[in-house]
Amino acid sequence: MNNPGPNIESSRDPAQKPVLPDARTISKLSQPPKQKAPLETEKTESFFVFKCAGHFFALKPAWVGEVTPSVFVHRIPHRSGNAIEGISNINGDLVPVVSVANAFKLDSSSGKSSMMVLCHVGGEKFAFETDSIEGMFSVGASRIKEVSEGDSPFIANKFDTDNMQVWVIDVDLLAGAIARRAI
Repeated sequence: MNNPGPNIESSRDPAQKPVLPDARTISKLSQPPKQKAPLETEKTESFFVFKCAGHFFALKPAWVGEVTPSVFVHRIPHRSGNAIEGISNINGDLVPVVSVANAFKLDSSSGKSSMMVLCHVGGEKFAFETDSIEGMFSVGASRIKEVSEGDSPFIANKFDTDNMQVWVIDVDLLAGAIARRAI
């Protein structure tokens, strides 16, 4: 037998008549919904995010010149070993290479880096090796937090994504320290 489903008519009280909408209700239903005032859109900032020594860091895109495969880093006598790893020839330019792990006092036992990020700050260039490139992130201004005094002097801000905490590097301070040979 073919079961047509529940009988709606049989479940209704026979003494109760169906209620039909009046003309005013039909008119309201046929109009488009009232538009709410547009919500203020939150200002966002874009960041280039990468991983180094097991931590996530970010740069403003204007500071990133290019991403290249890692090239040999030449050690500089009496200068290498701190935050400056050495110099590399990147596209014909000799560029200081910064060790992010050493600059931020991190354990750098995560393995060999496969990429280099070349930064441009003013007329200065420097590079650093990275474990991976995570990509570009657009972050709402309310998610960007100030850092405490105890954090590295080269960290400007931080933000959290769904699965990682990201430290925003203050490239101006870092480039200044490189130029003054303070690191």
